[in-house]
Amino acid sequence: MKYDTIQGLEKKISKLILGNDNQTKYDSAAELWDHWIKVGGNAFDNAHIYGGGLMEKLLGEWHIKRNKRESRYHSQRSAYPKLQSSGRFRSIN
Repeated sequence: MKYDTIQGLEKKISKLILGNDNQTKYDSAAELWDHWIKVGGNAFDNAHIYGGGLMEKLLGEWHIKRNKRESRYHSQRSAYPKLQSSGRFRSIN
């Protein structure tokens, strides 16, 4: 795994970030996330829009069961821009 740094963060972050938009069952998601950590990944992409918060819930449950929250990074998005007819973006929250 290749890593990079982000100014202001002490720990290096994996250059690959695992997206969680299709994990709907805990057992299969946990297997994937365990493998991701095993191969050196430490970054996850998540958003409430992924399953209406289900992926956040599953990932949170996994972190609690593994007791290693401080060793991971998360990219969390709460809004997606929507293009208006004027060509400008606006929040859809």
